[in-house]
Amino acid sequence: LRDGHAVMTASGIPGEIGGWMHHGTKKGCQQYLQKDGSKLNSKGVVDLPYQMEDVLSFMTSPEGRKTTDELLKRETVVQTLDPRAVEAELGGGVQVLNCEIVYVETHRPFPGVSPRDACVIRCTYLHQGGAVVCISGVEHPEVPVNPKYV
Repeated sequence: LRDGHAVMTASGIPGEIGGWMHHGTKKGCQQYLQKDGSKLNSKGVVDLPYQMEDVLSFMTSPEGRKTTDELLKRETVVQTLDPRAVEAELGGGVQVLNCEIVYVETHRPFPGVSPRDACVIRCTYLHQGGAVVCISGVEHPEVPVNPKYV
């Protein structure tokens, strides 16, 4: 998982902008696909009766994640990055709410499979009327490879 990557978005932007094509609807969630060279991206869009800030807080807090991710054992914030410095790196039109490097440990998914760990950078930002939580694997000197994990 050290090089895992995920992007979650919450947005009022119509789904078929930017090459996203509607794929179907399942349990109230509209599913979209986007062809990007040899990659196929996917996203789900659902209306929630909550303020965006509340949803983002829930999605990015260990307490909130533990209610939806039963594999999450522990999250440790290794470093908090200055949101203004991250905005400068990303360029205009982005308001960074939070950006941190996090060490994540998970329980074993099922018997016979080892528990996992990952060092990730997680940034939450506002862009084009929506919110984005971007997570990508990174290396950090304070998080050496842990032999307890795969």
